[in-house]
Amino acid sequence: MILRWVRFKYKSGSILLDNQQQGHEVYSYINIGSIESFRDYYDEYEDLTLDVYEHWEEEKWVDVSSGRWQEFILDILAPDLLDKGIDGFFVDNCDVYYQYPEKEIFEGLTVIMKGLIATGAEVVVNGGDAFVTAYTDEGGDADDIITGINQESVLTSIDWDEEEFHEAAADDEEYFKDYIETYADDGIDIYLLEYTDDPLLSMKIRRYCKAHGFKYYISDSLELDL
Repeated sequence: MILRWVRFKYKSGSILLDNQQQGHEVYSYINIGSIESFRDYYDEYEDLTLDVYEHWEEEKWVDVSSGRWQEFILDILAPDLLDKGIDGFFVDNCDVYYQYPEKEIFEGLTVIMKGLIATGAEVVVNGGDAFVTAYTDEGGDADDIITGINQESVLTSIDWDEEEFHEAAADDEEYFKDYIETYADDGIDIYLLEYTDDPLLSMKIRRYCKAHGFKYYISDSLELDL
């Protein structure tokens, strides 16, 4: 079985069916913490936007404490994706809580993530360490809000200015390994997305993931070339 992360709002049903018939599980990308200017609903929710997302000028963080935004995600966007037959959600930008570590943002994310879990679909968060850790530190169980974690750049790093890939700094590697291994011990599925064109570093990634039973994808391009 192979997992496919898909921006399914822009894909046809035949692509979903083809992948599932081949034994793949298809998870739809769903952006809950920011909004891109190309989205057809951007104008309707632009008044809820916060600062521009660093390195992605066409994208802005969203005030997830807004009931309007929560209702859009849980009552419109998520059901529309589920109606298409997806197997789960690939949830991006819970890192809005890292950018805005406020009680209202935390509570808004909690409402949204619990709402996604309540659908019965798989819920894989992309990163989200600040929020997930805060939630469990408050006494919650990780599986209240997620079934999996996809963590980018655990053993690698990106130099955005030079558009180059490098090995991760030792303290960053230690931090993210601790994060994913902690929740793996709680039964959360772990996926790594690493960026490198270094064969030796790629081997290190493969060995680490094999030792821990983690799934992984190694890309030599930010575009992933899937």
